[in-house]
Amino acid sequence: RLPTKQNRAYWQALRTIDEAVRATIDFRLAQGVMGEDLLGQLLGAAAEEEGQMDHGLILQNLKTFLFAGHDTTASTLSWALYLLATHPEVE
Repeated sequence: RLPTKQNRAYWQALRTIDEAVRATIDFRLAQGVMGEDLLGQLLGAAAEEEGQMDHGLILQNLKTFLFAGHDTTASTLSWALYLLATHPEVE
């Protein structure tokens, strides 16, 4: 966790994501419209749980879905391209 230029840029990017999601959560709660997407589902679950799911937990869950989904997709695509390259008869 050294404060290198690359680490500072990474930490700033994480803060930007956090701020954007927190602003979206606040906006949706103020409007009373949860939405039909993942955030809406998490906000609806938080409303049902009453106090057991704060903004921080919702934020952590959203980042987990975002980054885990990205990693899974990238890994799957990498393997598919590798298999196509090593088995040209399938192309």
